[in-house]
Amino acid sequence: MKYGLKTTATCSYANIWLRRHEKQYPDILSEGTSNQAVACKIDGKQ
Repeated sequence: MKYGLKTTATCSYANIWLRRHEKQYPDILSEGTSNQAVACKIDGKQ
């Protein structure tokens, strides 16, 4: 990993998708994606 960046979910759909595919992408997923409290944050207001 060049920059050490990790992904995180921005909505509940993304959170579910990341949890279902965490074994396929262990090098890019942030720690504790299953414990994150998420709401849609696309507009940055939540």
